[in-house]
Amino acid sequence: MIKGINGLLLIRDAIATMAAEIYQYNWDSYFCKKYVHEKMNRYIEYYESFDIKHLSESEAVSLGFYKWDDTLYLIPLWMLPFLEKDQWVFCINGGYKKIGDADTDNRAGMLAYGIIPIAER
Repeated sequence: MIKGINGLLLIRDAIATMAAEIYQYNWDSYFCKKYVHEKMNRYIEYYESFDIKHLSESEAVSLGFYKWDDTLYLIPLWMLPFLEKDQWVFCINGGYKKIGDADTDNRAGMLAYGIIPIAER
């Protein structure tokens, strides 16, 4: 079982490697889609879902969260499958939802939902 921030960093690197392979190699689109789905499903299966409410600002930044305003850090789209679906997140419009109920529309790879990181440890 892969866990925690270090596990998420490994998964992020693996996703970047998948993108690089797809770009570099002359694979047909059917193979690319199958390859990504199989790899992502394997990562999801072996990763213990993560609760992002305990992240510090520096941890959020290292994972690719985007600072939206003075307090809110937006969640990167790649991370969505690895998050606990019942945790609450804040919307850029001021509301909040459980991450499992939030839409997955993104801009520049960021969801319209985020967290307010805890104070540095």
